[in-house]
Amino acid sequence: MVVGEIAEDKDIVVIGGGPGGYHAAIRAANLGRQVTLIEREDLGGTCLHKGCIPSKVFTHFAQEFKKTKHLKEMGMEFGEVKANLATLQQYKNKKITQLRTGIESLCKSNQVEIVKGSAYFLSESRVGVEHGHEFSLFNFKEAIVATGGDFHYPEGVKFDADRILKEREIFQLGEIPGELIVYGADYISLEIASVFSILGSNVTLIFHEESAFDSSIKKELYRQFKKQKINVIRTAILQTASETDGLVRVKVKKDNGEIVSIEGTHFVTSGQVKPNLPELGLDRLPLNITERGYIETDPGGTDLDPPYMGDRRCHGRSVPRSQGDQAGEGSCGSDCRGTGGSRFAVCSHGRTDESSHCVCGTYGRGSPWGRVFSHRE
Repeated sequence: MVVGEIAEDKDIVVIGGGPGGYHAAIRAANLGRQVTLIEREDLGGTCLHKGCIPSKVFTHFAQEFKKTKHLKEMGMEFGEVKANLATLQQYKNKKITQLRTGIESLCKSNQVEIVKGSAYFLSESRVGVEHGHEFSLFNFKEAIVATGGDFHYPEGVKFDADRILKEREIFQLGEIPGELIVYGADYISLEIASVFSILGSNVTLIFHEESAFDSSIKKELYRQFKKQKINVIRTAILQTASETDGLVRVKVKKDNGEIVSIEGTHFVTSGQVKPNLPELGLDRLPLNITERGYIETDPGGTDLDPPYMGDRRCHGRSVPRSQGDQAGEGSCGSDCRGTGGSRFAVCSHGRTDESSHCVCGTYGRGSPWGRVFSHRE
């Protein structure tokens, strides 16, 4: 690859086309700036294509499926109701395409330029973008990072595409698992266990730690599990998960040291989120990275600590959208809770929608950092 010295001049560059990124881009464009949005895959990010939307399609389907039993009890007559996941996958893909088309139209109508490729910083005012064999250089006045995060999984798990699954892969299944083993204590694990229990799977839910909810919520949670006939194993650490002859075998170690073996047809686990920052070239910027891999925030930032279940909201709006708007306004010099006068803004959510790690901050012209807002799980 030969890199020339010819670079295009841009006003605001946004790296990442998920909810945080495209909202930041559109907001900045609304305020009169020329915006270039760089995305290596399709607009909408993990939230639209792999996480939030697919899981919500399944959740809504399960809710409607559950209603049919009650309707029959009330006297509504209809034939046997079956859950056809192959048809549900077609519906899910149709909705994803519709929403992605809507995002593309919004960006186009707001005159946001879309550039396909992977971006990384070369200096405080320049990024490089690779797309296949093509390479571009952009000089920018302000930059917004909204690259999200990815999942990292426990050791001892031998993943395959059919029976030992990651949390996003289970929403791609074309059939209902007979015996489903779910490992995790986050909202994704609870959602998966509940959805597939309603659809007919025999579910075993393994908590690797106690949930962070208070006692009253936990009591209701376990009541619902019992009602749905979900078998719960508490505070057990995963040792191995493997597949042999069409059966999944899982071994966990309980608090008392006992090793428990469980068999099922499918296994799914939710990973730990880590931000997509290592390949961005942030070492070329005057920023510090924490031991957990996040961009270090300044003492003037605001941390929102409480965990939530369900759609996370920030002042009545989803966190990525709200913080995307804040980053867009901050990059335009608007006084958005102290984000005015920025040169470099961050709007990065590690876990899509509900259980997100979000940061929205600014690299100020006259100070090392402007005000930074973050949410930690």
